[in-house]
Amino acid sequence: MVCVAHGKPLPFDERDIMSRGIAREVSHRCIAAELGRHPSVIPREIARNGGNELLRAPNAFGVGVGASR
Repeated sequence: MVCVAHGKPLPFDERDIMSRGIAREVSHRCIAAELGRHPSVIPREIARNGGNELLRAPNAFGVGVGASR
């Protein structure tokens, strides 16, 4: 499992995998396992990016970049 500091957004490729999993209605736990992340990371990222409906990798990427400035 990869350790990442709290508050840092996921990399684009991981958000892309996450958004595809959400679109396929895969459970958060399964998405987390695919990414090698703790299951709590997925709902936290979804909330950070405005919910399941708004989470799409390009949108999430833009939010993450803007938030880090």
